[in-house]
Amino acid sequence: MMCRMNSCRAVVGIGADPPNEVGSPRLRPLFTQLQTSFSVYSGMRRRFVSYMVGAAAGLTIAAGTLFLLPKSAAEEVIVRVAPPPARVETLPPPPSRYHVWDPGHWRWNGRGYVWVPGHYINNAHHYARWVPGHWVNRGGGWYWVEGHWRY
Repeated sequence: MMCRMNSCRAVVGIGADPPNEVGSPRLRPLFTQLQTSFSVYSGMRRRFVSYMVGAAAGLTIAAGTLFLLPKSAAEEVIVRVAPPPARVETLPPPPSRYHVWDPGHWRWNGRGYVWVPGHYINNAHHYARWVPGHWVNRGGGWYWVEGHWRY
């Protein structure tokens, strides 16, 4: 028998609550409690998901900055001892007319200078000019400037 709240009271008896109605006094606290707990858990779930997404994004950005540092910032070398004079090298013939000579230089390995022999570099942009790496004296220390292309 399908009845509404007021009509069931008259049929079943005074003071009797319909068994399946949400609005009944016996089921109302339970329904309110369930509704409240669902909203609390859904808010917690939303916060957890947003926290995890934020953490993943933060880790991705942090990892990206570690791997994408500019070469000059990642390899800045400051040495108190001046590098020795450059060695004289004999240049072998170039592999093609699009190769330029990168002269040898002294590299600091943490304890002393080590000679790095010169080599040819392919000039992909035929109008560019190669600026070889070199040591610069600034403020009492020697800084290595990496070789680069000037366009």
